[in-house]
Amino acid sequence: MKKLLVFNYCMDENDPLLSHQIQAVNRLAAHFDKVTVITGRIGKYEEKLNVRIISTHWSPGKKILSALTFLAISIPHIIFGNYSVLFSHMTEVQSSLVAPLTRTRRLRHFLWYAHTTPSKYLRWSHFWVNGIITSTPGSCPIKSKKIFPIGQAVDPNAFPFASRTDYAFNRAIHIGRFDPSKKIDQIVNVGKKILAKNLSFKLTLIGSPSTARAKIESERLLSQFHEEIGKGWLVFLPSVRRSEVPALLASQDFFIHAYEGSLDKTLIEATLSGLPVITLNPEYQSEFGNWGSEIPPILYSEYLGLSSKSDSDLRAILNWRMNKSKSDHSIDSWITNLVEVLN
Repeated sequence: MKKLLVFNYCMDENDPLLSHQIQAVNRLAAHFDKVTVITGRIGKYEEKLNVRIISTHWSPGKKILSALTFLAISIPHIIFGNYSVLFSHMTEVQSSLVAPLTRTRRLRHFLWYAHTTPSKYLRWSHFWVNGIITSTPGSCPIKSKKIFPIGQAVDPNAFPFASRTDYAFNRAIHIGRFDPSKKIDQIVNVGKKILAKNLSFKLTLIGSPSTARAKIESERLLSQFHEEIGKGWLVFLPSVRRSEVPALLASQDFFIHAYEGSLDKTLIEATLSGLPVITLNPEYQSEFGNWGSEIPPILYSEYLGLSSKSDSDLRAILNWRMNKSKSDHSIDSWITNLVEVLN
């Protein structure tokens, strides 16, 4: 019997950032006889016959208690569960706590990590686990033979491609955490330049801060840009459910993005939807190219390069990008690649 043990943050369809973890579990369940999920939190989810879910009630504000509870639940499964493999989905802290034990028990252990920011938990886990799985080669700060890039996991059916007869550049959208790493201020400042050329321009930024520090910074930016907000061309909205994202993308003309770390899933979602993407993200640029010729690229030059394209050229590029996204970053290809690594 093939048994899979999964660690993840939550099993909640309504979580705006992590609802895809349910999708990963459900798709993996088709390849294993039994799946046990040890998760930090349980919300709304559809039960599967061969999937058992156990919550540790992990609380970021109670790290020691949360860690002890996690160990009390996970250690018996590692020692007595007779699992074929352990997949830690974005849980480098939890993985680091049990990585020496999984090596001692010869339980194959793989961690998904798709951030360019180094982590002491990642370095410790890397020493013990069988492999680190990531989205693209540059989306993990460690370089070794134990790194497995397998793409992102986006459902193309949820983001239908919209081909247009003509392209306008009046409405821009950004979807992501309202955190300093996302460089929201830089996006707004580029929006000011675009507005100077196009008085019909409107910029919508959707996302909430993920930490207390990020909340303080977001409040500072809202105060800094209160005049722009008051004029109506700049709109800030809180995070939305992932099920609402496709309709939001379909209502816009292009996607704007300044995060320079790992490959954000929202970039692939926008690309699948047929939106032109202007970004400073090196992982996206290495796969999909740039609009402008300036090296290194800046957002405004990317906008100018995009807006200078003919409709026919733009249509061809967007179709190519969409097909590449389906080939390299669909949930089907991700699961196929993941199962191959886990087996």
